[in-house]
Amino acid sequence: MENIEIRGKGELFPLWLGRILITAVSPEWALTAARAASGFGYKKGVEGGIDLRVLDGPDGRPGVILMIAAPTKAVLEKEMARRMTQSILPTPTACCLNAMEPDPEVENVKIGDSIALFGDGLQKKARFQDRQVWLLPSFDDPNGFILDSEFGLKRGVSTSIVLSGDPTTMLKAGMMFAEIIQETPGVICPYPGGLSKFGVKIGSVQYDFMKDKGTINQAFCPGIESSTINENEIAYQIIIDSLDVVKLFDAIKKGIEGIQHVPGLTRVTAVSHEGKLGEEFDLSQIF
Repeated sequence: MENIEIRGKGELFPLWLGRILITAVSPEWALTAARAASGFGYKKGVEGGIDLRVLDGPDGRPGVILMIAAPTKAVLEKEMARRMTQSILPTPTACCLNAMEPDPEVENVKIGDSIALFGDGLQKKARFQDRQVWLLPSFDDPNGFILDSEFGLKRGVSTSIVLSGDPTTMLKAGMMFAEIIQETPGVICPYPGGLSKFGVKIGSVQYDFMKDKGTINQAFCPGIESSTINENEIAYQIIIDSLDVVKLFDAIKKGIEGIQHVPGLTRVTAVSHEGKLGEEFDLSQIF
């Protein structure tokens, strides 16, 4: 990379991931359900984001694949059930199917079986193509709301990348980077638009009672004495969640290659918490 500096050690945070395929009568309704289920990107260690758009789902309708990430399997299972029940189930014309690809590392859990109890005895088991599904009574479909019986959960990884440079072009660079990243199946950037104007460090410089909490990472705040970027630069952080390390590194590599010629981009930095949360890696070695 001739025009930009690639630096820093990143950190691979372990997490659990699930993939949900939402189909609906139109791409807009599928996307509405996915956005509602993803929430605001991050809440108590749980992240959600849109993975892929699907033109033709198993039921012949357009759809969206949503990924949910959580620190533990138990938290993920509970959170997926909650988001399906509160956001996907009530969305007009939507259906909810497992989108996790077959893999020896995938653990299938009967999330759909517990949600199906909402049918109050009127729910019906059925075979849909090669799936075991539930049909729940629905106001808008006499055939019922289709819900997979089981959903696959898998261990994955997460990391953070910071882009810094000219204030007039960094937002564009960040948006391009996030869009390219998310073209890789099984990879999401869960924050709003894929970006965040804040980063987090573990602990606090000012407050002893927050020594184990997350506080702002001032290293990338322009105008602060301890900042690592120039006063005339700004930065954006991109959180990346992936089903595995290979997909993660491939997506990051494609993302950096895709934005390397954006005017004003000076630095791509991997973020580490000194190995406190996961295994470290050298960003430059991805290339």
